[in-house]
Amino acid sequence: MSLLWAGSVLAQTQVYTADRSKHALTQVRDDLPEQLEELALLGRSFFKIPWVEAPAATTARDGLGPLFNANTCLSCHEHNGAGGGFIDSESGLLKVPRSTIVRLNRFNEGEWQADPIYGAQLAINGVREVPYEASYQVELLRVEGSQQLKKPKLTLQELNYGPLSSNTQWHLLRAPALAGMALIESIPADQIRERADPDDVDQDGLSGRAVDVWSRANQRYELGRYNWKNTQSSLIDQIANAAHGDMGLRSSLYPEVNCTSVQIECLNAYKSDVLDLPDLRLQAMALYLTHLKAPKVNRLNSEQEAGMRLFSAIGCQQCHTNEYTTSAGEPAPIYSDLLLHDMGEGLAGSGPDADEWRTAPLLGLGLRKHLKYPAYLHDGRASTLTEAIFWHGGEAILSKRKFTDLSVEHQRQLIQFLEML
Repeated sequence: MSLLWAGSVLAQTQVYTADRSKHALTQVRDDLPEQLEELALLGRSFFKIPWVEAPAATTARDGLGPLFNANTCLSCHEHNGAGGGFIDSESGLLKVPRSTIVRLNRFNEGEWQADPIYGAQLAINGVREVPYEASYQVELLRVEGSQQLKKPKLTLQELNYGPLSSNTQWHLLRAPALAGMALIESIPADQIRERADPDDVDQDGLSGRAVDVWSRANQRYELGRYNWKNTQSSLIDQIANAAHGDMGLRSSLYPEVNCTSVQIECLNAYKSDVLDLPDLRLQAMALYLTHLKAPKVNRLNSEQEAGMRLFSAIGCQQCHTNEYTTSAGEPAPIYSDLLLHDMGEGLAGSGPDADEWRTAPLLGLGLRKHLKYPAYLHDGRASTLTEAIFWHGGEAILSKRKFTDLSVEHQRQLIQFLEML
C-alpha cells in the first residue's frame, strides 16, 4: 500500500459535533462506507490499546521500545485531547506527565544536531534489561516582576547513559490536541504560504514564516503543518514520527530502532523481523484521526459574542485565524494561520529558531477543562487561558497589552468565548 495520502479522502465534507463532554473528540463520523469504517475502527484500536514488549503472544501489538515514553497514544492524548499540566508530588517538585517530553538540541560544526548519546528526545522508560534514559521533575519559578506567571525549571535526576554533551540544550514539549487534524491537512499549501510575511513587508508587526520539511511518506519537501515547530507535513508523517519517538514502534518510514550508537543494551534488545507498524496499520491510524468529528462552536450567548468581537478587536484573529478553507472550498475554522511566529524571549525554547512557535490551533480549546491538570502553551506552564495570554510576547506583544488594558469584565467575556471553541 502506498503511503502517499489520497487527497480525495481528505476532500470529503467535514462532520462536526456539538458535544462538549470529555468524549467530544473521540467520535468517528457515522456516514463512512463499510470498508473505510472498518479501517478507521482498526486504527482506533491501535491508537487506544497498549503496546507491549516483543516477543509476545499479542503479536499485533508487540514491538514497544526498546526505549519509550508511553505505551499507548492515549497516554499523551487523553480523550484525543492535548497533554495535561505538571503533576503534584510529595517532594515539592512537580512530576512531568508522559504527555510532555524533553527535546534535545546541540549546535555542532555549524548545524543543529541531536545529542550524540541520548538522541533528539529523552526516554523515561525501557523494556527489560534496557535502562531508561533519564527521569526528571519540574519546579515552577515565579517570573520576576509578575505575581501570576511561573516558568518551568527542569531538573534531570538520572542520566543512565552518562552526561549529556556539553553543548546540548533542552526544552519541554507538550502533546498538542488532535482536534481538526484532517482540516489542517486539507488546507491548500498556497493559502498558508500567502499569509506568510517573514520580513514583515506590510509592517503590521507580524512576520509569520512558512517552513518546508522533508516528508518521509511522500519523499519530497512539503509545507510543515504539525507540531509546535511545524516539523511534520502530513498526518501519516506525524503518526509515524510520534510512534517511533514516543513508543519506539518501527514502520516503513522509521525502520530503525530508536537507539543511539552508544546504547549497547538498547541495540542488543530483541527486534522482530517484521515492522511493528506495517503500512496498513499506519494507514488505519491515519484514517481514524482523519474521520473523527470536529468540535463545533455552539450558539454563543451575548457575553460570548462580545468576547468574540474583542478577540478580533485586539488582534488575536490576525494569527489565530479561521479564514482558511479546505481544498473542497469548505470553511476550516481551526483558529490558526499554521505559521511560525516569534513569541518573544519569555517563551523561547532551545535549538534552532528558539523563539518561534506555530500558532496553536484553538479548535476544541474549551474541551481542555476535562483534563485533571489543564495546561496551555508548548510546555504546559500556563494553567489558565489568562496566564497563557499574559505569556504572549514578541509579535503578539501588542495584542497581549491590549488584553491587559481591557476591563476585568471584557477580559472575562473574551475568555468565555475561548472556552466555547
